[in-house]
Amino acid sequence: MNWFFLLGLLAPIPVWVLTRTFPNVKWLRLINVPILLGATGAMPPARSVNYICWGAVGLFFNFVVYSAWD
Repeated sequence: MNWFFLLGLLAPIPVWVLTRTFPNVKWLRLINVPILLGATGAMPPARSVNYICWGAVGLFFNFVVYSAWD
């Protein structure tokens, strides 16, 4: 369990490095790892197939909404 604290501490670093490496990629700046990790705690208990469906629908609609505003 203590390893997850370390993972949570180190998880934003790759995202930060990618935003510095690719400054022209707009959607990369929108990734917020603490919110992603905290949001999983608010999800109701379900099987993995439910999480995959929620993720696919969320990614699709966020892509559509983000593309509409771009």
